[in-house]
Amino acid sequence: MASKNKYERLTNFVKTGNNKCKIDTLLYTGNEERDNPLIMNFDFTLDDYITQVDNSIFVNMNFEKPFQNSYIDKEEKKYEKEYNYKTTNISKTVLEIPRGYKLVKLPENSNFNNEKFSFDFKYSQQGNYIVLERTITLHTLTIEPNMFDTWNDMISKLGSSYKKVPEFVKTN
Repeated sequence: MASKNKYERLTNFVKTGNNKCKIDTLLYTGNEERDNPLIMNFDFTLDDYITQVDNSIFVNMNFEKPFQNSYIDKEEKKYEKEYNYKTTNISKTVLEIPRGYKLVKLPENSNFNNEKFSFDFKYSQQGNYIVLERTITLHTLTIEPNMFDTWNDMISKLGSSYKKVPEFVKTN
């Protein structure tokens, strides 16, 4: 029973807050010991997620957006920003090019590097698939006030990276 409950909790976690998301498969490892990273691999179906304009379609491959709302208001926040844990969020999203369409625009890669926090977005086409490999890392537990501008710069660039989408055009 505990295993089924854990599976249901993880399934709900990966649904990305969207009630149209259907988890097709979910495999996970590393949950036996607290100090081990939890690794989850899952396939899902998400209906009504494509934006269509004329003969083009656009698909945002960033279903989850860690740190999206982490901008620090320097007028309000005078002391360090604290986090409970250091983290590295690695995701790989694979999108099959829709039948009857061809890729006309692949988003540019983007990154931000700092000794305390960073991100890296890498897009590639691999056969009939578009692949987004994304890594977001927080190497510290505190963001000091003297780093707020750098942090906010990263959050702004991260937000812009979340908005980049591949464009496909109808072939017939």
